[in-house]
Amino acid sequence: MKISGIVTEGYRIASGANKGGILGPKGQILTDSFVRQRVFFEKEIPELKRVWTGTININIAPHEARMDAFDHTITCEWHPGITETFGIISGVTLYARGKKYTGCFIYYPMPSDIHTPRHDIIEVMAPKVEGLSYGDEVTIEVSDEVSDKKISVV
Repeated sequence: MKISGIVTEGYRIASGANKGGILGPKGQILTDSFVRQRVFFEKEIPELKRVWTGTININIAPHEARMDAFDHTITCEWHPGITETFGIISGVTLYARGKKYTGCFIYYPMPSDIHTPRHDIIEVMAPKVEGLSYGDEVTIEVSDEVSDKKISVV
């Protein structure tokens, strides 16, 4: 299955680019989320050491993606008092700026008091894509085995 969309700006806290952070549910300022989560993820998925520190937000509207199962489910307290559960899907390929990037992952923060998923956005963890910009069209590919069991697009 191939899914195309447009790179769109998120909160920019995963990458640490938003130095001001966002306000957490208990009034705390949350920054550098992926940097903090990464250590927990890499314990279970060593291959994540190859990905860039941040996520690529891909807007697939008017379509929506539903995540039905995951290769990994990781719960971590990545900030004092903030515990979240994340679903990770392996075996994703990203096509961007005329290049193919293998060894990518779909990153799915489960619904929580700090995160309400947007089904029109797929977050991808990938190696650094030089020159990637908001507004760029990209495509991700997941194997038929993955798409049949873990993800559907409507």
